[in-house]
Amino acid sequence: MLIVGVVVVATGALAKGPSYPKAWDPRVAPIAQFVEKQRGLHWKHPVKVEFLADKQFVAAISQGDDSSGSPDDQSYVGAVRAFGLISGNVDLSKSSQDFQQTDVVGLYENNDRTVFVRGDTLNPNVRSVLAHELTHALQAQYFNLDKMRSGHQDDDSAVTALIEGDAVRVQNAYEQSLSSSDQQLLIQEQDQTGGQIDKSNSEQKIPQFLIDQGDFPYDFGPTFVAALVAEGGNDKVNAAFRDPPTLDSQIITPGSYAPGGRPPSVRAPVLPRGAHEIQSPSGFGQLPLTEMLGDEIGYPAAWSATRNWQQDQWIGYTVDGRSCVDLTVLSNSSGSAAGLLQAGEKWASHLPGARVTRSGAIVDFHSCDPGSAWKPAQSGDDTYTALATQSVLTYQLITDAHLSVPLATCTSDRLLTSVGLKELEAGEQATDPNSPAVQALQKQLPAAVQACSQTP
Repeated sequence: MLIVGVVVVATGALAKGPSYPKAWDPRVAPIAQFVEKQRGLHWKHPVKVEFLADKQFVAAISQGDDSSGSPDDQSYVGAVRAFGLISGNVDLSKSSQDFQQTDVVGLYENNDRTVFVRGDTLNPNVRSVLAHELTHALQAQYFNLDKMRSGHQDDDSAVTALIEGDAVRVQNAYEQSLSSSDQQLLIQEQDQTGGQIDKSNSEQKIPQFLIDQGDFPYDFGPTFVAALVAEGGNDKVNAAFRDPPTLDSQIITPGSYAPGGRPPSVRAPVLPRGAHEIQSPSGFGQLPLTEMLGDEIGYPAAWSATRNWQQDQWIGYTVDGRSCVDLTVLSNSSGSAAGLLQAGEKWASHLPGARVTRSGAIVDFHSCDPGSAWKPAQSGDDTYTALATQSVLTYQLITDAHLSVPLATCTSDRLLTSVGLKELEAGEQATDPNSPAVQALQKQLPAAVQACSQTP
């Protein structure tokens, strides 16, 4: 998947040399025992935990960061702008650093075998973060997380979604085990933290696409892992860690993942003669493609055009000082490619000089930087929010309604279409089961399930 910045997530590299204590910190031991039982793996040794005040934590995760720009950085900004995913003048390096400093609340450092927690008071929120990060520490005792991330030709977004989704699953279970009073405190603390993060991201003008990329493992990963658990419990999750997903589409549509399966290949675009390469051939991804189109033609049309995405490759380069991109997309059929071509042509009409062509099941996109003054059309519902909301609903249908993975996926897709994004969000976020938003959603649910049950 296209990556526009380096965002620290749950495992990082802050120090060198493995070390671990002989015994658990008494404050941490009960949480470690919960993680062990929930995850179905036994600790091989205790793990060191450091509780850091806010400034200490930010200093720790910032070690080694260099937010200074360079000509190549600006060329890459132009390339991402050529896709229409960002607009205006953006410092991606600084935005990435600012984003991680506000959004990251815990970190398991794999090299030093240490969990770092943002907070020096063991309140419910810090304990929740500990459950998450200790899950990563336990994962690392059984699976080579670094090798998992580097064991494929493109980025590690799908692997990260698996790793994070597993940790969120255990974290959610731990939160549900808390007392009612602690759960109320947790909600208050998380709401406060979330508000501060949103305010900071807005003030620092961090591009929404960068935020979406950082959120992807946490918004979609839990649904992917819930699908694994529903089909085979921790054994199925462990199998996925041994043979992890490699495409973001496998995370977005969990039923498309099968251990041992190998995704199709697609030729990479050829670097034009005389061009200077700024991005070697790499995967772009179903989600960035859907967002790219959705910002110009709206979510429904974009998702309809990209849902049969199979694989892609893109390159970035400069010609006469202007950043350009070429993207080759493989659909599952010529008919699907024709639909993608039609959507692509509408997208291209919003970007000066962009063009889209088709050959069989292959669709080729070309665009150059439209400049910092260009603005996206922003058609309709936010594409990322729509897909993330659908993923959350799929999770609920799997875990609460106990629908099969294919049936839950189909049902959530139908509900998003029939009910609409705003109504679906309202129903998911409502705390009162008798609220109009929940009642409306429940009325639509049986029809959607029945329709999907009858779909071959």
